[in-house]
Amino acid sequence: MIVWLIKIGECVPLESNGQRRMRTALIAESLVKKGHRVVWWTSTFDHASKSHLFNTDFVHDVTESYRIIFIKTPGYKKHVSLARILDHRCMERKLSESMQKLPVPDLIVSALPVPGLCSAAIRYGKSNNVPIIVDIRDLWPDTYWLHWPVTLRKIAKIVTYRMEKSVRAACREAAALTGITREFLEWGLEKGEREGTALDKVFPLAYPVRELSCEASIGHRLFWRSFGIEKKEGLFVGIFIGVISKKTKLDVLLDAVRILDESHKGKFKIAICGDGEDLERLRRKYGNLPNIAFPGWISAGQIRSLMAIADVGVNLLPPQEDFLGTVNNKAIEYLSAGLPILSSPNRGLLHEMIYENQIGMTFESNDRDALAESLIMMRNDPGMRRRMSENAKQIFRECFTAEAVYPRMVENIETVVGAYLNRAMSRKNNGETKRAESNNALI
Repeated sequence: MIVWLIKIGECVPLESNGQRRMRTALIAESLVKKGHRVVWWTSTFDHASKSHLFNTDFVHDVTESYRIIFIKTPGYKKHVSLARILDHRCMERKLSESMQKLPVPDLIVSALPVPGLCSAAIRYGKSNNVPIIVDIRDLWPDTYWLHWPVTLRKIAKIVTYRMEKSVRAACREAAALTGITREFLEWGLEKGEREGTALDKVFPLAYPVRELSCEASIGHRLFWRSFGIEKKEGLFVGIFIGVISKKTKLDVLLDAVRILDESHKGKFKIAICGDGEDLERLRRKYGNLPNIAFPGWISAGQIRSLMAIADVGVNLLPPQEDFLGTVNNKAIEYLSAGLPILSSPNRGLLHEMIYENQIGMTFESNDRDALAESLIMMRNDPGMRRRMSENAKQIFRECFTAEAVYPRMVENIETVVGAYLNRAMSRKNNGETKRAESNNALI
């Protein structure tokens, strides 16, 4: 079976960049393990670093059965901009053209976002009798316009009108919908004005179980020691791993750390890991504080080693519908290492999971004092941290291991293909029966 995956904006794990594998890469690997062939369509433009991986269209063969096709697009400088919308339009047009050049697949999984790429998949599917699964990972365009400045939101709603039409059509015409949470799946069913079936399912974001080699672990520990980060009696280490954007509002965390530097000097160390548009501003503003480290982008191995050192993972989410209805990649990554989570806001699906399972603490968005108090409380109660850590490991094993989630997703993909072929055969047989009856009536 040949399966196409359509997803831009996700880290692409290449040998040269050390990126960790996220949802699309993990789905691809699970498909290949079952003996299927995979083509992942993506862009040359890396959303996180706002730079191009390649300067032209490029084909990368991961294995004989797994190919990644990079399509050159213009790129953009800001998350929220007309340039980003034009970049997506370019990707949609070039994807539609490029898909015609390859053998027809058995199924396409198109991730939402981006709405236009889901439209391209639906159009191709209709023309070539290929079933489409729309995998809902974000609530575009319902939440996209919220990122625009207040003064431009009326214009944003006009700009996103085409997105809305694309989403409704894609959710209506897809052979199946999948979502990272029940709330996301129900949103898609509502957009498509359809009843859910056994093929419409929830597959949460998941993270692979990985261990570092002893040699790699030693090397990474030396790397972190150069930033003053290590397992040491009396030192509490907190980490943030992710895209450094204005939307994340890391000032709240760093202002809290500044408070702690004054009241608990030498007791806390916070590592802000990642790259993005807001990194240099934060370095200029907070880089002189001794209890804050800005290592920048770090490799998958460095992430694993850092989480083994850390005492808590910080997860700052905007208080918006799309974030309130999901458990994000960052939280699951922390859980994979048994890290308690310190998260905002103090409502939504992740908040409920944290308190129901006793795996961390939450605080109100933008409340730096509450964040500082939570860090102090965690540091002062190692017994509580140990209990939260054990609970975190348990819920990760039960719900969020890639080794469990994505093989089930592959099984659903196989089921969708089978159901689609059965319906096509049934329609063909019904058509032949009706033609035979019509011919008999003429005789």
